[in-house]
Amino acid sequence: MCERRRNPGLRGALPVGAALLLLLAGPAAAQVPPEITDRPPGVAPDVARPVEQVIEFGLGLGRYDFRGSDATSGFDSQFVRYAHTRPRRDAWRLTVGRQHRLDDSSLDGGLSYTRFLGDTGLTAGISSGTGDVLAHRYRLDLGITQPVAGLLASLGYTRLESKAENSSHGWSLGLTRWFSHVILSAGHRLEFGQPGDTESSTTSLGITWYTWRRTYLGVGADFGQVAYQLVGPGVPVTSEVLVDYDAWNAHVALLRYLDDRSGLNLRYDHGDARDIWTTDGVSASYFREW
Repeated sequence: MCERRRNPGLRGALPVGAALLLLLAGPAAAQVPPEITDRPPGVAPDVARPVEQVIEFGLGLGRYDFRGSDATSGFDSQFVRYAHTRPRRDAWRLTVGRQHRLDDSSLDGGLSYTRFLGDTGLTAGISSGTGDVLAHRYRLDLGITQPVAGLLASLGYTRLESKAENSSHGWSLGLTRWFSHVILSAGHRLEFGQPGDTESSTTSLGITWYTWRRTYLGVGADFGQVAYQLVGPGVPVTSEVLVDYDAWNAHVALLRYLDDRSGLNLRYDHGDARDIWTTDGVSASYFREW
């Protein structure tokens, strides 16, 4: 089996704050700290509570269509997320889920912690799973967010160690700008892989129209170049079987509050890995705050 630098396809929506990041900038935005509030800078919470909690249940379905043949392959995922936040202090987030794609299944789990120091957020997270290819041996995420000149800036670092010989580390930078009923977002990510000294890069752009804590409708795209070296049975590490291709993904997403404390996330993705496959996926989730 081959170990790839990136798993294209569907990414489930995140609870409330992180859901907005995906509305804005697509899958690459998942690299920034997940516990950023969806509240515009300078807007106080609706109700002062010592602890804010969110639970979310979601699922996703999709399909790969392989170029040059009539072959297709379906994929699916399910997850549960729980977030525990003490406003202006810290936040924990736990995610457990299952996914199946490309003849591999995985049970996954991840835990992240965010510490708020004034307007600055510091996040560390770790995740892993049981899949041979879908899941990494471990994934480490570190990030910082900081308001700068009317923008919300984020800087992230990710370290991935696969269950084969592949490993990578990457840096991401994101900027978000809030207007009265519009949010603009842009980001860029660089990833460096071994073996093969590969380099992948992704640029993300997004726009969201919103009514505060009622409706958020976003569209976005990410595009770039993916590179990795094949590693697996019959492919020696010393070989130079390098793969390098352009890829892009576009999405439309809707976050709709059903009442003051619960709502739905809906999302559609279409992706294209040139000369390899196209993907289509949908996801839905329900969240409840208390």
